[in-house]
Amino acid sequence: MFEKYKVLTARETVSRFEIYTERYCKDINTESLVVLQVAKQSILPAAYRYQGELAATAASLVQAGHKAVHTGSLEAVSSLVNQLEKTIVHLEHVMEHKAEGDILAHARYYRDAVLPAMLEIRKVADALEVIVADDIWPLPKYSEMLFIK
Repeated sequence: MFEKYKVLTARETVSRFEIYTERYCKDINTESLVVLQVAKQSILPAAYRYQGELAATAASLVQAGHKAVHTGSLEAVSSLVNQLEKTIVHLEHVMEHKAEGDILAHARYYRDAVLPAMLEIRKVADALEVIVADDIWPLPKYSEMLFIK
């Protein structure tokens, strides 16, 4: 169609496709590096801190003689911390991909492997966001962004 109406030649169309596809790959790569940085340097340390506070509180209650200590929150946070650690390792692994073959195959890899790995980190981080105390959570929460306190 571009050729028919003399907008672009076939060669120009292919060239633009390659440029846009390469840009897509670079953008996803950059975003995945940011996701890893935020997960490892902000979210995971905050989750560890909150997990430690919950564990210390449970230990204090047991030491004080309380027999029935509810540890549901601690177990939930511990499970999510474990999931976050696994998803971080998984994203690091899929990002080790080296560009081989044509640019379209590389873009498909980003779509099929890297993006889902990034979304898994997001799911776990979203679940932690609603559990971790506000004074520990290092990022603006959705509720804060939507409804300014």
